[in-house]
Amino acid sequence: MLWEPSAQRVAEASVTRFQEWLAQDHGVSFAERTGLARWSVTQPGLFWDAVWEFCAVEGDRGDGPALTGTGLADARWFASARVNYAENALSRRGPAPAIIAVREDGVTTIVSWDELRRQVARAATGLRRLGVGPGDRVAAVLPSGAQAVVAMLASASLGAVWACCPPELGLADIADRFAPITPKVLIGVDGYTREGEVFDSAQSLADLARRLPNLAATVVVPYLAADALTRAAQARTPALTSWDDLLAVAEDLVWARLPFDAPLWIQFSSPDTGVAKPVVHGHGGILLEHLKSLVLHLDLGPDDRFCWLATTGEAMWNLLVSGLLTGSAIVLYDGSPARPDLSILWRLAEAVEVTCLGLPASFVETCHGSGLVPASVADLSLLRTVAAFGSPFTPDAAAWVYETVSPSVAFSAMSGGGDLGAPTIAALPTAPVRAGEAGAALGCAVAVVDPAGYPARGPADVYGELVVTMPMPAMPLFVWGDPAGSWLFQTRLARFPGWWSQNEYARPTPSGAFAVGDVLYPTLLPSGVRAGY
Repeated sequence: MLWEPSAQRVAEASVTRFQEWLAQDHGVSFAERTGLARWSVTQPGLFWDAVWEFCAVEGDRGDGPALTGTGLADARWFASARVNYAENALSRRGPAPAIIAVREDGVTTIVSWDELRRQVARAATGLRRLGVGPGDRVAAVLPSGAQAVVAMLASASLGAVWACCPPELGLADIADRFAPITPKVLIGVDGYTREGEVFDSAQSLADLARRLPNLAATVVVPYLAADALTRAAQARTPALTSWDDLLAVAEDLVWARLPFDAPLWIQFSSPDTGVAKPVVHGHGGILLEHLKSLVLHLDLGPDDRFCWLATTGEAMWNLLVSGLLTGSAIVLYDGSPARPDLSILWRLAEAVEVTCLGLPASFVETCHGSGLVPASVADLSLLRTVAAFGSPFTPDAAAWVYETVSPSVAFSAMSGGGDLGAPTIAALPTAPVRAGEAGAALGCAVAVVDPAGYPARGPADVYGELVVTMPMPAMPLFVWGDPAGSWLFQTRLARFPGWWSQNEYARPTPSGAFAVGDVLYPTLLPSGVRAGY
């Protein structure tokens, strides 16, 4: 055991308040520490209804049960509910920071809650004037910055479907992703910086726009210089307009409250077997799953500052933006995590007073292997939670967090996948931390099976395959352009009929948790982070 929460930490945790509220208001109590986790999968409808109520979701709950159907293929969540993700993300008001965006070159942008709301209202008005409405796709090539958050929320507020790629992905790969979804509007930057090098992307943005028929507009966002619009015009960008023009008109926000399973965004799959597929997730499922992960697992609230190292094309960047759902300020970093050295993110955490820091597991392993001692280069006394997402995660790296970062942080080794929309493995801040393992996420029924689909048995160091055995709200609605669901079936559901194959190795541990090994079909980005994470 590496860490055990203090009595005060347990008492103050949101998941503790959740259990107290369940007992007081609903007469549901648990004699054992694992009782909540068990109840969340044996009574999934009651659990997700409780998450909705406890987290004060803005929307119309409607009538009927939270869940109809029992299998992955026929499950329907909150059939009569109507919600909007963006409405919930912008529920907080006031002058406090909502976004702190830091670039590799040191440029920092702070956007208050009130200003974020104003910018989203303007961007939504601009998109509406371009003819964007429910179901239309808004595609973006943007780095991790305030404009990406504004554009995402504006798109969601209208009921449009958001899709984003980081500019460093490259023209051909981005075109392969965007062409099948036929976006109505394309938003992109004039360039970006990485590891001190400047990349002008005005020409590639124009080339991308020419590959996308039916565009009503190509919106250029200045990043490198104020003459972004001029350079984009010189590149003969089709249907060109500026970011300032998009935000030129101020109108009140009008939320499109949508069916629970209305499409929210497209998460492009890891291209393990060819071109990445456009996997669609819904407003309601993402809203509830992310609230559960952020409030109950990561213990986020209005007093927190939440940072996660991710690019705009990754599922964890979407989770970072969802920090707004909790009233937390989100901290965006656009740049290399190794320039000028591996201490940059830890020093950033001190500079902007981060309380919850999320990292790729591979980055934690790299820091561990380098001999870095973050506590010696930064004051991390405000840091309450460190999370690492991905696999594998070694026991030595977990021990490194407590030896070199802080002995008092709650550490969560998380795993899951972009296709699924939410973590399947995630620790609770009220549970002890053991090296190299974590429990199943609340509301997520997982198992480890052998190739024949039977519970994996054998020596403690033998891994089986991780599967999800019951529906989750954030599971994909469909793959764009594949209405029959053939790709999802072949890649996720065919191997173990009735279960979702996570394509990860894992083993159950004596404590009732899971140790997640490597992926079955790894696809790595140049940074070493698995694509889609």
